[in-house]
Amino acid sequence: MSRLVLCLFMCFVLTAPAGKTNPSDQPDNEAGTISTLLWPNDPSIEAQENPAYLLPQYNETGKAYDLLVRGVNGGGGGSRLLVLEARLLTQLGLYERADSALNRLSAGETLGWGGLLGLWRARLSLLAGKDDNALEHHKTIGPELRVVFGPYQDYITLASLLGSGRNEEAFALGREILRDGRTGPLDTEFWEILLDAYISSDSLREAAEIASRLPKRLLAPEDAARIGAKEIDLLYQLGDTLEARAKTRSLAEKCPRETMAAKAVRWAIERLPLARLSTKELLSYSELMIDENQLSEGRKLLSHLRKRRLKRSDLDRQRILLAEMYYREKKYSQAAGLARLKYVSASLKQRSMLMLARCYRQLGRQVSAASLYENYASVYPSDAKAPEALFVAAELYAKNNYITKSIRTLERLSKTYRSHYFGRLSTLKLSWHHLDRGRHAKSVSILERSLGWSRRKDETTLYYLADAYGKMGKSTKRDEALGALLSLDSTSFYLQPSIESISIRPLLSSSGVIEMEGNSGLLAFLKEATEKKFAAQRRIRAALPKPRGKKRYEKARIHIERGRAFLEMGFRDWAETEFTYVEAILKPSKRLTFELAAFYDRYGLSWRSVKLYQRVWDSVHGDNRRTLSGAFARLLHPLLYPIQVFENCTRQGLDPHLVYAMIREESKFDLMAVSRAGAQGLMQLMPGTGKDVARRLDLPDEVGENLFAPEVNLAFGVWYSSYLLRRCGNDPLMMLCAYNAGLSNARRWFNARTRKHDVRRIVDEIAFRETRNYVKRIVESAHLYRSLYFDTGGAYRAAER
Repeated sequence: MSRLVLCLFMCFVLTAPAGKTNPSDQPDNEAGTISTLLWPNDPSIEAQENPAYLLPQYNETGKAYDLLVRGVNGGGGGSRLLVLEARLLTQLGLYERADSALNRLSAGETLGWGGLLGLWRARLSLLAGKDDNALEHHKTIGPELRVVFGPYQDYITLASLLGSGRNEEAFALGREILRDGRTGPLDTEFWEILLDAYISSDSLREAAEIASRLPKRLLAPEDAARIGAKEIDLLYQLGDTLEARAKTRSLAEKCPRETMAAKAVRWAIERLPLARLSTKELLSYSELMIDENQLSEGRKLLSHLRKRRLKRSDLDRQRILLAEMYYREKKYSQAAGLARLKYVSASLKQRSMLMLARCYRQLGRQVSAASLYENYASVYPSDAKAPEALFVAAELYAKNNYITKSIRTLERLSKTYRSHYFGRLSTLKLSWHHLDRGRHAKSVSILERSLGWSRRKDETTLYYLADAYGKMGKSTKRDEALGALLSLDSTSFYLQPSIESISIRPLLSSSGVIEMEGNSGLLAFLKEATEKKFAAQRRIRAALPKPRGKKRYEKARIHIERGRAFLEMGFRDWAETEFTYVEAILKPSKRLTFELAAFYDRYGLSWRSVKLYQRVWDSVHGDNRRTLSGAFARLLHPLLYPIQVFENCTRQGLDPHLVYAMIREESKFDLMAVSRAGAQGLMQLMPGTGKDVARRLDLPDEVGENLFAPEVNLAFGVWYSSYLLRRCGNDPLMMLCAYNAGLSNARRWFNARTRKHDVRRIVDEIAFRETRNYVKRIVESAHLYRSLYFDTGGAYRAAER
């Protein structure tokens, strides 16, 4: 029966929305049925006929819709374009208009979609808040699709019943779904709506049981923390305080850095007298509050402990937590006073020594801090923080003109931790010290010794070794070192020409108008880029081994079918849910993983395609790695949101290759990316920065809060980059440092003393490891983008004319 339904489904979807086939761009049939499922037809033909099919591959959905409505270049019949219009409107979030477009299809012009149009329209109505309409459309879904799309049908019905206030019916359906085990692939989303169905029917006990049954170990930490917090809230409402306390304790341990875990702890503090919490709970919760920077809550918990008679171990832990809290409040003297106490526990001794060194450093007692850091590395040589402690000690000694002690510490670090990052950095510091004093032979000796110790060649060491050879007049040795660097990484930061001044010319005219049509227009530029991308895919596909054991991949079939259907409808969220399963199933095969990445690429899911392309590239070795490097470089550096990027770069006077490199480094083109610090969107802007830019541009604060919208994020990110560039004296490298680490730090690193050095050395002397690597990767990506897209042909040459 299930095979019959799948065959019917293939008739409904896989022959419907795309168009003609192009065998030259398809993977060969021997790659297996999975490849055939991914590529039953080829969207590139339609992309040539109508730009409305091409632009969504580059995430320019809004412009594609405008061109479709205006009828640019024609192409295709009316029914096919109505389906395309509905898909574009769905992606743009204009759900009522998308439903209206589907409604204009006559009964005989559904292009094979059949009952799936009912599913499409039902979800559109649900998203538009028209729950009764969603239930009506749900009735038109063909019964033969139940096997394939059953969980999604259940989800729509549940959500519609809840939205229309029919809680008892939703509760009954939820029970039926649980009884029959029909939760399906929606996981978190489905379980949460089931919880809402039970809570709305006042079945709190059963809702708590459902929350406890959810396999939280399979969820992302934020999802596990959110559902765990719901469960704890239910337990408190039911009066099950002991169970709620146990769940709170468990959640605080498993998700220590999640906001919802901290919220659950605050519920425990608010709903229970502190006297009923054990000492262990109070200490654990106070540590979580301090980590979350909820210092007032942490102080409240720690002060309550003073009323109790504590064991020595608990008393010591309370003191060290108080010291950490004082340090966060910038009360360094009080923190140092507590850190100086004697502790019994070895782990607390270790924490107190490091805390005291940090306090001394903030209080200006830098030599004492350096001595403590050095002592810490001696007492705890195997600790992960020991190499960094030695490096900080050396820096503090040098800052206070204790040069001999600084050199001695660096030599100890380079010998003891030779393969560690700080060990290699100390080697560079030593070589620079001797190089600045004209002791070139000593510098060469240190760098050669480092290369001899290392299991792999280090491009940074090779570059400075070549530099030292050059200053000694040994041109042959210098060329050998540069040759080794070139063979190691031809795109290395150290080999880029004109690194001091990345071009900041505008791409197009100052009017900001982008010519779309014509031989030099943007559409011609994108078509050429698309053809080159397809050629790169064909080249890689021919070199990768064909998959073996095809049966093991057959369980991906149903997920691929559903995912493709959802992409054709414009429901990327549901499609990504399905393809998450597909990625795990296809992971053992490089060839099928590559096919899936190429599939993502053609549907504009480049944040997923880049990740899979990188996975395949990391698994390529030997001659293939050398011959395929150019093809992979194009696929790993996509050209997304071109209209928005080009327009904003033109207005602000930035070159797009630099902006593309920043987007790739910041978010890998994931418009929903959120960093641990809270930065959001494509260019990873902090919410405070977004509001500040909105005020400077005389826009409402609400616009600055919408940083997940690509048009807002790109406009604000490019404007902010241009603003920083002006503040940094038009120095692009300094601007990149300011963008990542703040303007004050950038000014500290790019000062009159450091500017006398080679620009590569300035970057290598940046104090923050993250910022140092950030700048290097962006410079490498910027030059790659320039060579791939902007040095020849297309809009770039048109602008120069």
